[in-house]
Amino acid sequence: SINSVIQYNNDKSAEFKLYKQLIQSEKLAALGMLASNIAHEINNPLGGVLAYSQILKKEVPSTDQIYSDLDEIEKACLRGKNIISNLLDFSRDSSNDGKQLVSLDRVVKDTIPLLNICLKGHKLNVNIEEKDIKVNGNLGELQQVVFNLITNAVHASGDRGEITINVSSNDGNANISVKDNGVGIPHELLSKIFEPFFTTKDKGKGTGLGLFVCNGIIQEHGGRINVLSKVGEGTEFMIELPLWRE
Repeated sequence: SINSVIQYNNDKSAEFKLYKQLIQSEKLAALGMLASNIAHEINNPLGGVLAYSQILKKEVPSTDQIYSDLDEIEKACLRGKNIISNLLDFSRDSSNDGKQLVSLDRVVKDTIPLLNICLKGHKLNVNIEEKDIKVNGNLGELQQVVFNLITNAVHASGDRGEITINVSSNDGNANISVKDNGVGIPHELLSKIFEPFFTTKDKGKGTGLGLFVCNGIIQEHGGRINVLSKVGEGTEFMIELPLWRE
């Protein structure tokens, strides 16, 4: 007869979660490569349109309406090429680039065009207190941080929210803040938002790695991220980085 039973349970839920995240990371890497290839393919015909518009402008009097139309085509092509250039810079692996002199207004201005569709319908305020606030950093990684924070602000503030980005410096620090007027984060969750796999988004809408990665990048740059939030009023993420000095 059986007098006792030994039951051994091996909880593999965390292991399975990491495995699924690894698969997701591989998909994102493949998607980044695809986006890069598509960007190159778009860049070629766009360059052709730009060249022809510039040639035609030379054959039309500057007072003609057609000249004005061609000028708009040229400007649109240049904007498109700039967006593609930013997308290529953003999608490539910059982890081995090392640190260099980086202007924070460039970080913000180069990232915003990548989010034009995402920001549609939102009111965006960009305040740059002074030009050329510089830090010693990795441009691609800092763009990734700003990209993630703006994306989170968009998701938190709904279809017609307001997002404010401030760039400033004080007390030897360079500062970037991203503020929204969205749903806010409950006080009891604020201490967890930088933990891996933690997310306040609905299932399927977030991996819980965005803020974790952002925090790691900023700490690696010798800085820190602070957050202020109130439920129903909004959230502000504030980045502090050591200011570069000559």
